[in-house]
Amino acid sequence: MGRREQSNQRFQQGFLAEFAFQVRAFARQLRADAEASADVGFELARLGAQAETLQLANVGQVAQEASKALSEPGESTGDAGLGLGALRRVASAIREARGPLRLGPVIVVGGTAAEQSQLQAEAAYCAEPIEVFPELASFASDLHPDRPEAVVLPLAATDALAQMASREPRVLLAHGDSTHVSAVAQALDAGAHGMVSGPLTLASVLRAVRWRGRRSIGLRQIVLAHDPGPERDALAQRLGATGSTVHPVEVHVVSDVPELLGCIEAGPAAVVALGAPLAGRPARQTLQVLRAHPHGHSPVVVLGPGPNDLGVEVISTWSDAESVAVRIAGWAQHDGGPRRWDWVTGLHTRLGVLEAVDQALLRHSRTRAPLALALLDVAGLGQAIAEHGPSVADVARRQVAELLRRGVRDVDAAGELGPGQWLIVFERAGRQDVDRRLTELATTYVPAPSLAATRLVWGLADTFRGPRGLAVRAETDLATRLALPGRG
Repeated sequence: MGRREQSNQRFQQGFLAEFAFQVRAFARQLRADAEASADVGFELARLGAQAETLQLANVGQVAQEASKALSEPGESTGDAGLGLGALRRVASAIREARGPLRLGPVIVVGGTAAEQSQLQAEAAYCAEPIEVFPELASFASDLHPDRPEAVVLPLAATDALAQMASREPRVLLAHGDSTHVSAVAQALDAGAHGMVSGPLTLASVLRAVRWRGRRSIGLRQIVLAHDPGPERDALAQRLGATGSTVHPVEVHVVSDVPELLGCIEAGPAAVVALGAPLAGRPARQTLQVLRAHPHGHSPVVVLGPGPNDLGVEVISTWSDAESVAVRIAGWAQHDGGPRRWDWVTGLHTRLGVLEAVDQALLRHSRTRAPLALALLDVAGLGQAIAEHGPSVADVARRQVAELLRRGVRDVDAAGELGPGQWLIVFERAGRQDVDRRLTELATTYVPAPSLAATRLVWGLADTFRGPRGLAVRAETDLATRLALPGRG
């Protein structure tokens, strides 16, 4: 590929990012003045022509069609709704052209003014882009040119949750008072995947988003939900006796769902045991509410009649506290994650590396030392899997992990985001130094025969322009390099 074509590929990604920004600005302009449709139509025609020049044919065509719709007398003039509909089609074309993001934006809607302000202030210090909308109306009117990683809506917004669920976002969460069991159940029925528990902070949002769908850390803590009485006291005593000096068991006794949620607020339990009155018919709703909590993915044992289709252990009848305590404690030995460290690769997990990026950005805010973020892809892995089967993904994983262990400094952090996708944060290193190191690493990549057509490609961004948008810039750079055959 010649130098002019390479330059064109880079201009494409930069143009798409700028076009996405402009489309949002056009939407604000139309909402403020519906008579501005002709001006917006003129700008869309200009940007559409530029897109066609950059060989972004579909984006250019959709932009030109939107321009005509906005410019025709009597069609959109004076009607902001029609104009916004045209802009939504442009945003959709841009989203398709940019492709899926490895670190898409996390969208938070609602909360108090103080919570929103704090979220905005802290947004620069996490790996994922954070977008905050004060209310549902502003969220609904935004064009969203990037597919979000997660959407967090108010607990009471069941209609909006149901509407978003139909679009199948990766993660859909509700935020609010998780002790309101009926409200949580309604939100889950509407399509929410879980809850952001407690105050709406960046930490609580990221914890819920990143831990979603993962089982809790295997702590030696047992929560027993049971009516007060001799039966509960005997069982709690027996459970405590299942521990040892080296591995003591901590038993927390609660009586209802709000107490249960409050108990796991500080951290996940090794196992949750549901006795009367939460066993039997109430068990299904209790499990639904429990699983919505970021710390609610522990193994569950139901002491009495319970649902057999929700992946729980049901002990329908039992005669003595000692035997049932042994069965409950057996679940406490399970160690289910989410782990921050992958002992197979010797590198961070997705959760671990995202948290490492957060910490590195916080250190950068104090020291102002240079920091760089790299997204590494095994290009061609999908085709290799199609030809040789899914086992080649494990081969690639081991090979890349070995390279990163040898090629990344101890002060840096690396981890797997997904199959064939890695995230690396380099502290006290500039873009040129990191690019050189990654080039050296890629030259030592000798793929196995089943991976012969694969290559290592990376995208880079540093803090020279500031920490905000670091992941987005790395994504843009990676997309550009992926478009250059044979080059990293």
